[in-house]
Amino acid sequence: MVIDYPSQIKVLVIHVRMASADAVHETLQRLSRSWKCYLIGNAGLAGNIESVPWNFQLPNAAFLASLLKRESVRLDEIAYISDSMDFLNNARGLMGYTIFIKPKGLLLYDRTAGFCPDAVCSGIDRILPLLSPARTSFKGEAAINDGSIDAPGKLSVFLYRNGEHHFRICFAGRYFNSRHYMNTVDKYSHAIVRNKNENSRLYGRFNNIFIQLYSVMIRSYQKHFNMRIDALANVPDKPAKKPRSKQIVSGICDILPLEDISASFVCRSSMQDSKSLMTSRDRAANTLDSYTYSGPPLTGRTIALIDDIATTGSTLAACVDELLAHGAEEVICFVLAINQFACDFCIRDALEGFQKDNQLHFNATTLSPFFTRKQDTVDYDTAIAEFLDIANRSILDSADMEDESGYSL
Repeated sequence: MVIDYPSQIKVLVIHVRMASADAVHETLQRLSRSWKCYLIGNAGLAGNIESVPWNFQLPNAAFLASLLKRESVRLDEIAYISDSMDFLNNARGLMGYTIFIKPKGLLLYDRTAGFCPDAVCSGIDRILPLLSPARTSFKGEAAINDGSIDAPGKLSVFLYRNGEHHFRICFAGRYFNSRHYMNTVDKYSHAIVRNKNENSRLYGRFNNIFIQLYSVMIRSYQKHFNMRIDALANVPDKPAKKPRSKQIVSGICDILPLEDISASFVCRSSMQDSKSLMTSRDRAANTLDSYTYSGPPLTGRTIALIDDIATTGSTLAACVDELLAHGAEEVICFVLAINQFACDFCIRDALEGFQKDNQLHFNATTLSPFFTRKQDTVDYDTAIAEFLDIANRSILDSADMEDESGYSL
């Protein structure tokens, strides 16, 4: 998973099964004029293209080590491109940029829950724009990275399909939870959590950015799908908790002509904290009959439902069910981030050392990120550059120590 968006991709590792050979070869020849390409599972190509025999464990740490040594690049200068989510799942802990090729339809939430690639496109011939720095970051992540909602970035839509539940989830980024190796360095994840923590100096400080972000998501969705949205609600807070979304909902309705129906939509039971429930079944049982709408009928109306983080989607599904039961024609969900599940990291020792010595913070006035290190403060970009240097050295050292069981390009 790449840190921010890639400033310069130098190597493409490509594994494509579904496209025709002619289309793949033609696109690869074009890509190889600007990038060194490694094609997994194919042979006989000319130009700046290397063929790598297929192995179901690819890409892995041994492959990465061999690649870094051979090409003299960094971990974050490599892109992994495939129409197989299994292949991209193998690449999750390698810190490269991931592109999923999905020829038709929306991404299915249950197929990608816990791991969202950095980009998705409908064919290998559409990869080129995604390798530009201005096109590779999600809109929410870009807004926090650059400190401006005007920063270029993309929005994505999932189709949630589970039993009778069918609805769309539009999201602006990813949330790397505390078990994920990216949590240490990801600004967007920290901004979301600290913005809603009443004990944090940053409580509510990102509200303005999030208000604008939700508004951009809703407006963009309406334009792209040529759909009118009539009203807005947030996923209700538990009864014992202080309402966190009131200001955000009000701010969105000041920007967009939407009716705020949140006051009529409440959580009527004190559910178990969902953080301790990681399976879809447990979360669905936890939210069963937990939300109630008591306002005027929603007959024929399309509702925008907002939340900060989606994990299994069961909370959203329970809320959608309740609103549909009161006549809503459709409910579209808009979330700041999709939760990313923990995975193995290729250089765990280097990461643990960085985590121990560095803590990510934001300036409460300027919202600029920085790290604290013992008694010192360190600029965010400086600390990340140091970490990447440590990571690269660790991988290269491991390559020097590989025995015959290691991977060699």
